[in-house]
Amino acid sequence: MMRAVVTGASGFLGIHLVEELLRRGWTVFGVIRPNSPNASRLPEHENFHSIYLDISDISRISAIVGHCDGFFHLAWEGIRGSARNDREIQQNNLKNSISALKAACEMNCEFFMTSGSQAELGLNSADGSESAICAPTCEYGKAKAKFLEISRNFAAENDIRLIWARIFSLYGKYDFDGSLINYALRNMLSNAPISLSPCTQMWNFMNVRDAAEAIVEIVLHGFGGIVNIADITSIPLRDYIIQMREVVHSESELKFGEIPFPSTGAVELKPDTSIMQRYFTPKIPFKEGILLLLKGLTK
Repeated sequence: MMRAVVTGASGFLGIHLVEELLRRGWTVFGVIRPNSPNASRLPEHENFHSIYLDISDISRISAIVGHCDGFFHLAWEGIRGSARNDREIQQNNLKNSISALKAACEMNCEFFMTSGSQAELGLNSADGSESAICAPTCEYGKAKAKFLEISRNFAAENDIRLIWARIFSLYGKYDFDGSLINYALRNMLSNAPISLSPCTQMWNFMNVRDAAEAIVEIVLHGFGGIVNIADITSIPLRDYIIQMREVVHSESELKFGEIPFPSTGAVELKPDTSIMQRYFTPKIPFKEGILLLLKGLTK
């Protein structure tokens, strides 16, 4: 039976990854922040073990758990709002992530999987290839890009397989309450108007359950390196919004352009998913994913 640590286990992607690993028969040690309000999301399962440990103390995990086959590191604070440009928060994330990488080595893990972000690409986000040069503009992106550099070198020197899953835009159960999709769905259910940017940029939404399954498939197939985790098709963001309104049968007015693009311009997401598709093809079409969300919102 495979054994793995998952940090950020009660987070949006973390909970779905835990569920996917358990479904496949893994023993999972989920690292959860003490007093986490989201701990109740985690399943009661004979193969799941909660480890209440602040991420700043992750160096202790080896002594607590012992040997594991792999380490999934998803814990990262300050991914939204002004915290993305808080250098102290992001440098702490970097320090803690380096500690997690070292702990995985101490535990004799065969692989270390961690999540990258579009933010590390910055101005090069429109270049959808894994080989795109990192040009981050915010502190969050800079810290991610630095950790990519450090973890690549560490993995090569310590014979541990690195999987850098560059996550683009996910949606689904347990997403941030203020996300665009959750905001739009709430308004659509009450036929309220929806204030939006022009939404003309190319975008890419992937259901979080597909993302979790893709990550596990990639790990199990022995891949190492950077891999984009995203849906196989990018379309204009406004098309996603229109599809949502059709699914809900809403009469909400879509006020495209009421919110201007930032002065830096709109970010476009057009990731190349050819590497991911060697191992996994997304299973949940966008409209079906919205229906799954609606069941949770209206039950």
